[in-house]
Amino acid sequence: MTRDASRPIAAASALLPFALAALAFLLRFPHLDWGLPDVYEEATALRRAWDMAGWGPEREFDPNPRFFRYPSLVLYLHLIGNALGFAVGKATGQWASITELRAAMVADPSPIIVFARGITAVLGAATALFAYRLGRRLGGIGTGIAAALLLAVNAFHVDHSRRVEVDVPLTLFATWALWRIVLALDEPTRRRFAVAGIAVGLASSAKYPGAFLALPLAFALLRAGSARRLSAAIAAALGGALAFALTSPYVFLDFPSFAAEIGSEREHMRVGHFGLEGGISWGWYVRSLARDLAGWPVAVAAGAGVVLAVRRARTGRRSDCAPLVPGLYAIFMLAIVGSWAMKADWYLMPVLPGVLVLAVWGLRELAGLSPRLGRNPRTRRTVFVLGVLLLAAPSLTALPARLAPPPEDPRAAARRWIETNCPAGAFILAEPYGPLLVDATWRLSTEPDLWDAIGERFATRREYAIQHLPMLQVRPETSAPFYDPSLYPDVDLIITSRDISARYRREPERFANQLAFYRSLERAFTRVAEFPPDESVEPEIVVWFNPHQTRPFGYRETVLGPGLLEVPPAELSGQESEFLANLGMNYETFGFFDEAVRAYEGGARYPFPPGRQIEWKLISGLVRCRLAKGDTTGAVEMLGEAADRTSVRGNREAFLEIREKILSGDPGGPARSR
Repeated sequence: MTRDASRPIAAASALLPFALAALAFLLRFPHLDWGLPDVYEEATALRRAWDMAGWGPEREFDPNPRFFRYPSLVLYLHLIGNALGFAVGKATGQWASITELRAAMVADPSPIIVFARGITAVLGAATALFAYRLGRRLGGIGTGIAAALLLAVNAFHVDHSRRVEVDVPLTLFATWALWRIVLALDEPTRRRFAVAGIAVGLASSAKYPGAFLALPLAFALLRAGSARRLSAAIAAALGGALAFALTSPYVFLDFPSFAAEIGSEREHMRVGHFGLEGGISWGWYVRSLARDLAGWPVAVAAGAGVVLAVRRARTGRRSDCAPLVPGLYAIFMLAIVGSWAMKADWYLMPVLPGVLVLAVWGLRELAGLSPRLGRNPRTRRTVFVLGVLLLAAPSLTALPARLAPPPEDPRAAARRWIETNCPAGAFILAEPYGPLLVDATWRLSTEPDLWDAIGERFATRREYAIQHLPMLQVRPETSAPFYDPSLYPDVDLIITSRDISARYRREPERFANQLAFYRSLERAFTRVAEFPPDESVEPEIVVWFNPHQTRPFGYRETVLGPGLLEVPPAELSGQESEFLANLGMNYETFGFFDEAVRAYEGGARYPFPPGRQIEWKLISGLVRCRLAKGDTTGAVEMLGEAADRTSVRGNREAFLEIREKILSGDPGGPARSR
């Protein structure tokens, strides 16, 4: 073939991985607006980046995330995304200023969430590019194409690529790292191991389990040869450490906070979500990988691929050891996450591209082992294509449902029913995983310059006094004091969630208070609405009405006020002060200042969780209530005492600033309730 004739082929070969990534994006792009304007995902990376940008209440730009459940790389990506999103929104007329952008985040964050989900979709689609490169390196262009196509149509990966989360970015960097480790194994130079180390460092900075890629990296180093092993190891270690430190610097700069939060997260992994799981989870994760993530055909083929990779590696040649790299990572991840009580199928997502590559490579090797197929290339190719279709069958079967418009969430149906049938100003007590209603206390948690913009967006929505019942993931029994009906004598509506109540009903002795609370609803309240989940006869969300209330909370002349929350020191959950601060805000918002003071003072008796917000909520709430009652002297004295007493960073200066504003007659003190 002449040089001129080969150029189109070379160009097509270079563009092929990008075409596969484009296909993956086209499958992930539809329905990025699912669920909106309600946001049911945690979207932690976006929300933390929002606070870091200084767009939250009473905040300024701060590169320290002050949050270490995840490292910072994905948070910084969304921090950049926030700036780009603002520019795009301004250019398209979504908002004209930062004030309007911040108002949108409170009232209707739909365009912000769609843009953030788009970032995840792009990263998810780009993973197909590295799956292709990894597959091509191990088994040729056919293996690369098949692996990328399998990832592109994988229903599990498509679904998660439409959410704001960190596991999809981790999967991207993990797949890139596996490819770079294979390259370093094939040609063990310092430069290649340095790049592989950088990839591992970035994967670790996307989510801490990315550090488990150190095992296949160490395997590659052991195969590098004694003459260059030490220098290659130093290059890989320096590359990884530098990449992690540059993208998650506050892990080191704020190490005490990191250590404290990681300790809490370690306990969460040990006991499981909501205290629900127990013991090791290896069998569960293997079934989940085979059933939900990859499909049984892929799991079987990948298992065969591991056996064949071990068989080939016995030759001792470095190139023959390469297929073991994704296999080692998958096995190590299964061993680690399977030792946790916590069960979450997305924890295995980072191994998914490598497992798909290994399955396709194993299929190719099996076809080559057959003497009959080995002599007939055309038959071997046909069998390979049919085998790939078999591997893709579970995902192709599930994909249409992922591409179709998602069904309405029961929480959205519950929200619509409540806003239609429940008057504004009602006091609503809600368990987690319930509908997202407009909380009337938003004026107390946002700056006055946002009120007009938010008010315009909420003009057609009803606002309620909403009190959320805490859910404690590590020590769920410590939610018992909050399940005391005497705390809520003024409540109009109670919303319970099956996801919560079913957990408590599994251990009736451990959760006796919670079950007594549910029985009291059956006796004293009226079940007015139920919203079952898809394909279930059991209600997902139940709405209970208090027949003893004749007027909504916000329209009453007088109220009884909150009951007394008494929690012994040994049974503290850490949620007491925040719970009472929010309770006080509900009473204050509707003008019941004495009752609000009772809740605020109760919250001040309990320890504050880390951060400045809860102490700020309690003290500023007490000050607002004193000012509303005309007690300016008492408000000034309280701020001075709080400034002397606080140990929370930034609060002393804030309290003194508000004190000076009040003394000078400046109305810019704590935002007053309406």
